[in-house]
Amino acid sequence: MRHGVELRVADDLVRRRGARWSSQRARTDEKADSDYSILNAWILNAVFRYTDSVMITLDDTCPCGSGLKFGDCCYKRMQRRSASGISSEVGELLKGKNFASLEEANRFLGSYMEQRNSAPLDDFCGLSPAQMHKLLDLPFESPELAEFPVDLGESIDAPVMQLFNHLAEAIGEDGLKATATGNLPQKFVKATFANYDTERYPLLSPRIEPEYQELHTCRILAEMSGFIRRYKGKYVLIKRCRDLLAKGRQGEIYQALLKTCVTEFNWAYNDAMAEIPTIRRTWLYTLYLLYRNGSEFRPQKFYEGAFLRAFPLVMKEIARERAYGTPEEYIRHAYTLRTIERFAVFFGLAEAKKLPGEKFRAPIVVKGTELLERAVVLHV
Repeated sequence: MRHGVELRVADDLVRRRGARWSSQRARTDEKADSDYSILNAWILNAVFRYTDSVMITLDDTCPCGSGLKFGDCCYKRMQRRSASGISSEVGELLKGKNFASLEEANRFLGSYMEQRNSAPLDDFCGLSPAQMHKLLDLPFESPELAEFPVDLGESIDAPVMQLFNHLAEAIGEDGLKATATGNLPQKFVKATFANYDTERYPLLSPRIEPEYQELHTCRILAEMSGFIRRYKGKYVLIKRCRDLLAKGRQGEIYQALLKTCVTEFNWAYNDAMAEIPTIRRTWLYTLYLLYRNGSEFRPQKFYEGAFLRAFPLVMKEIARERAYGTPEEYIRHAYTLRTIERFAVFFGLAEAKKLPGEKFRAPIVVKGTELLERAVVLHV
């Protein structure tokens, strides 16, 4: 079962079919096969649940991340598997079993599905569906799976922190005057780019803040995280930010910026591509992949392929007429741009090197960093 969801026999379906099941179980053992058919039908018509037992109905958005209704997505896939997969597994499992009540049968099947959803899957690179669910939907509420320490020292080697500290220093006690459109002043933008990114982007020469994507993102994240704000035409530091900077608590600032980036910031902003919500939603899965495989440089296609194997229905999140090339090429490009370059590299969790190729779309190789192991601790 994919996408971190588990299949259980829903209580309401059990109740609706209770009388029919009881009458079937009252028959002799020679009629037992009909019982298995009924129970298989329950499986095929059951609803998906998240691991924390939040009910997902046919009209709800499918938890796989496709953006479609559950009834038009994974539910149909389960129906197509009616002759095999879970239903046949349950049929074999129930042979020779005698239950005193519906509740006992339901508990038995529930326990079976819990075990099934705790088993590692190759498509998830060794994660179980239950673990994947927590990575996707409860990353900051699952300390048994992932922790985000704030004790990272007074200096964090990450572009986002270099830019943030530079911005905070420029704001200082007096503030930094904003432009009429609410951006950082041009002089500051040009000086910052010359100081930090001239070597990385030798062909660029940003004049205004939105043209300098990294600084623009940093400023937005700082505002969204409650570290800076505009006041009387100037950017000023919030008291909490001043206190953290004064005490050298860089790790708390870093983790707050990271959490804002993965939970609130629109990853499609400023790249003229489709939104593709699954890409942002799977940020911690990508860090897990880097955790497992990032000890050496690997081509971007390695991580793109692992992402697509785990979430094949992401293709449905784009309109074909909007994509250049094939939908898969479009998804691959968006994934590498947003998750690897603009998230993992920006936060110092990955290192990327360009290989010889096209001037603006050269392929890259990627590896994890030392900061990855300190800032994101995965217990898997």
